[in-house]
Amino acid sequence: MNPDKLQAVKKLLESRTSPKEVAKTLEISVAILYRWIPISGKLIILVIANIVSLLWFEVKKKNSF
Repeated sequence: MNPDKLQAVKKLLESRTSPKEVAKTLEISVAILYRWIPISGKLIILVIANIVSLLWFEVKKKNSF
């Protein structure tokens, strides 16, 4: 992956775009996305924050009457 694509991936993930959507935007599989991105503490935090946000949204949606 070239530096421009890596920068685009970083910006998308920081804006809480899901890894699935990032992969779709780049027209690659999610598995390839994870292979290309070095697993750093910051990336892991971004992915976990995204998952927590999605789960929180689902909980709020189910608890609203």
